[in-house]
Amino acid sequence: MQSILLVALGSAVGGVCRLLLSRGLLHAFGDVFPWAIFLVNVSGSLLIGYFTGSRLPSPQQLLLTTGFCGGFTTFSTFSFELLDLMRRGETGKAGLYAVASVVVCVAATWLGWRWGSSAAQH
Repeated sequence: MQSILLVALGSAVGGVCRLLLSRGLLHAFGDVFPWAIFLVNVSGSLLIGYFTGSRLPSPQQLLLTTGFCGGFTTFSTFSFELLDLMRRGETGKAGLYAVASVVVCVAATWLGWRWGSSAAQH
């Protein structure tokens, strides 16, 4: 139960931080390029690398990686898993994971958008 509460707390804080940072960056940079989410993804990836590299005790690790970084950006988890595959020398699997994740997730987003658009018209 403690693990669930730690992840829930971290996710809530991470999600709020993403919203506030995204709004601030959008205000600063405008919408010429999706800088806000790009910078959230980069900073979240930097943070998950730091948190996992610093070998924090398990409860803090759970709060900060699965919780905060997961709520802040799921791209950080994707980046860490990809790095882990590369560190283990599984470069073929890492390449497949990277390409498949981007292609399949964008395709799934498009499919979901079409599905939602279709449902909204009926």
